[in-house]
Amino acid sequence: MQPGQGFDGLLIGNNGGKWIVEIKNPEERLILTECERTLKNNIEIRGGCYHIIQTLAEAATLIGMELEAK
Repeated sequence: MQPGQGFDGLLIGNNGGKWIVEIKNPEERLILTECERTLKNNIEIRGGCYHIIQTLAEAATLIGMELEAK
């Protein structure tokens, strides 16, 4: 997504499910920008869930997938 939209992207699962996600670096402190906080609050006020993920494994789990062990 473009800066200022309040999230990084949409995850779309094979079952058609869609998840708004904010991707944060696991090596840094998790801090939401003002736009991210505003969108998170707006989504949650309406009963939705604003997902913050830090790893590919978290993304896979969110959409109901399991990553293959290498």
